[in-house]
Amino acid sequence: MKDKIKDAQKLIADAQGGKANIRGKEYTTVPLRIEVFRSNLDKGDLSETANMFTHLKILDSRVISKTYLAKNIDIHLNEDGKEIVTMESVIAVGTAEELRDSSMINKTSAVENAETSSVGRMLANLGLHGGSYASHEEVKNAIEAQNVVQLNSKKPIKQSD
Repeated sequence: MKDKIKDAQKLIADAQGGKANIRGKEYTTVPLRIEVFRSNLDKGDLSETANMFTHLKILDSRVISKTYLAKNIDIHLNEDGKEIVTMESVIAVGTAEELRDSSMINKTSAVENAETSSVGRMLANLGLHGGSYASHEEVKNAIEAQNVVQLNSKKPIKQSD
């Protein structure tokens, strides 16, 4: 599988699209990483060596997603209906958090965004990141947040008679 990961890394490096340059660093989009992952690893590789599982914690104000790539993943429900997950030989993990009030898209799609981000981070931890580690959207949002000027206090304007 190591050779296939190296081959996938080369495909990402050579890809013509699915990349963004932000402040001189190249970032690879999650869709490109997923496409390369799926096209470079055949069904036999995935079924014999790795399984993927995403756990979502959905709260009122935020969503936390954790995606695991492991050799064996077993999921079953106990008598109380609680999901029990056991894993063997975890290969890579990706974690993401989305705040529902952070953007208009997160008001309706925070679950989907968190899941996509955690899958992308898992693939980055596997070695499929294409250069820089953070996602394009994370870097863009961080830069925009840094550019916001907050006014802590306003002094009233005095008018002269």
